[in-house]
Amino acid sequence: LKPFLVISTFALAQLIAKVLDSFSYRQVFQTSPLPAPPPTNPNFEDIMTGGGIANPAPLGLFGFGVTTVLLSFDNAGISSPKLLNLVLAHALFFGGAAQFASGMWEFKANSIFGATAFSTFGAFWISLAA
Repeated sequence: LKPFLVISTFALAQLIAKVLDSFSYRQVFQTSPLPAPPPTNPNFEDIMTGGGIANPAPLGLFGFGVTTVLLSFDNAGISSPKLLNLVLAHALFFGGAAQFASGMWEFKANSIFGATAFSTFGAFWISLAA
């Protein structure tokens, strides 16, 4: 029985290979007979209307990093009234408003994870500074 299974498995594999070879990639996967249109260069109107948006992640990450480092200095005891004012100012504007704006731009760029993370942390920093 074992040699029969080996032979029948081998024959089945050959049959599947022949069937797959009879189809071409284009017959199976091509959805449109028309070629794709050539890429266009963005013009000034596309950029001004939000068609071409820059990556907002560096602004969000930098705002999160700088504000977190400043708050960590305060938590570590390296503190003075000037540092506390600096932490609150950065938490409200740089870690808060700029990061929240970065999250909204991530929505425009169709990056759901970045949009959720940056807007959530931006709202957190705004509420911490308030």
